[in-house]
Amino acid sequence: MTRRRVVGLVVLVALIVAVAWWWREESRHRSGEPANGEISLTWRGRYRGNTILPATLNWCPENRIGLLQGVSSDTGVVLVLHETSTLSRGPHPAVGPADISTIPRPGATVALRWVRDSATIIGFHATGGTVTLDDIGTTASGTLDVRMQKPGTVDTLRLRGTFTRLPVTSTAVGCP
Repeated sequence: MTRRRVVGLVVLVALIVAVAWWWREESRHRSGEPANGEISLTWRGRYRGNTILPATLNWCPENRIGLLQGVSSDTGVVLVLHETSTLSRGPHPAVGPADISTIPRPGATVALRWVRDSATIIGFHATGGTVTLDDIGTTASGTLDVRMQKPGTVDTLRLRGTFTRLPVTSTAVGCP
């Protein structure tokens, strides 16, 4: 086999691998599966939508709060995880902002916002549901299924999501 044919074969194999990787990534994003470091969200109710956002989880040891943030442009989600001592696996009941002073530990609060059109930003907060941490370490993975309400209205929706291997940092920066 000549050197020219070997080079051609290597280029062809590299091209096939690149196309297969691209196709897998596109299929994953179309299916709503988050990659490592992302949170995938779907909401249904008065409004409908879905998104995949890059996300991180900041552990605030002083006040025992985990702050999970997923943001891209004007779309964002924030989950505040209220813990007894450290980030813990298992369900975290979600409550609304009016219940923040009596939140159970472990517990959670959740807020979601997105741009509906060029002039309207819509925001919702949790009224109930659960955030579940499945895996905790240097990364965190889990799910959420939360009932949400637009403040000052009767508009509601159900927010479901999955986050996969979000980097966990532990700093005072960004802590409430």
